[in-house]
Amino acid sequence: MTFALIECGLSTALAPSAEATLAAITADKTVLFRNKRFLGQDFQPQLCAFRDGDAIGRFADRARELLAEATEDFIARLSSSVPALSEARRNTIKLILLLPEVDEAGGLDKASLAMLGQELAANIQHAVNHACDLRFSSTVMRAVGHAGVGSAIADCFLERRSDDSPMIMIAAVDSYSDHLRLNRLNDQKRLFSKQNQFGFVPGEAAGMLLFSDQSNVSSHPQVLGAGNFVEPTLEYEQAESAFTALSDAAFAAADMAAPKGQTKWINAWIADWNNSRYRATELSFAMHRLNPFCLQDGVEPVYPSLRFGDVGAVYGGLSIILARSQQSFDTAFNGSDADAHTGMRVLISAGSGYSGLRSAIIIKTRDN
Repeated sequence: MTFALIECGLSTALAPSAEATLAAITADKTVLFRNKRFLGQDFQPQLCAFRDGDAIGRFADRARELLAEATEDFIARLSSSVPALSEARRNTIKLILLLPEVDEAGGLDKASLAMLGQELAANIQHAVNHACDLRFSSTVMRAVGHAGVGSAIADCFLERRSDDSPMIMIAAVDSYSDHLRLNRLNDQKRLFSKQNQFGFVPGEAAGMLLFSDQSNVSSHPQVLGAGNFVEPTLEYEQAESAFTALSDAAFAAADMAAPKGQTKWINAWIADWNNSRYRATELSFAMHRLNPFCLQDGVEPVYPSLRFGDVGAVYGGLSIILARSQQSFDTAFNGSDADAHTGMRVLISAGSGYSGLRSAIIIKTRDN
């Protein structure tokens, strides 16, 4: 069984749609800038990746804006494709909404995230139903951060036998454009600065993905496998670790995806490394374990955070959208070594900091 990506929608710091984002990348535009309204550990303007210049707002407000843009992009794209729209109208849809991890000190408490999530889910359903006449069967909300998209897809593979909805819509949103969140991260010394070369650049994005396990259209990108595990040693703990969870998630995805008996089958890898020493070490362990069995020779990860900043819970969705075709992958990551004639098999791996959740998916892209 596979999941076909029927359609998508995207909003990033670069632009409010998927195509405009790729056009901005082609034009070599950047969203990395020094924000004069927030000073980092070095008492210099913090390096950020937000769209609205020096403006810093509130997470809830920015989440509404970004997800509304991604929804509008999704509706426009779906409405322009008669086969995809007809397929979506014939089926009920399960909505999975993904948010950043709970962090009460950063203003993201469980109750407020739940209330915001209910509002955002209702907004999505109203907009999509009104514009496209789509029917939703159920809604699930998860506050699980970076690994959320991959973990949700892994769970969908396991749940297909008992789930009556043949289509899954995954929506994700995250933004660090929030004074409380930035202060929390600054206090934890997790933001990039001259004094902290291993911190990350805060970013923002929203994405929507519509999947079907019953699509007969071979040109759709296909999710072939997924896995998720929990790393017992968390990113911010001072403790030894064998870093097995990310590797285990990737092996689970590869076992599900690869044709029987085939090894060294993956020819591209997108990872959520965001300048962190912990994640660099974790990735090196994963590369060492995966190289003999799963990765073609010479495959090394590429990193969306170097262009978009850290987009948190949207990381998996952004990566899938960028990897949905050979052309979009090459545009986003300045070419690849993958063979365009055989189709790219892209590993997308991610890890959430507070929970230790690790996820991996493998997607077969379109050739054009």
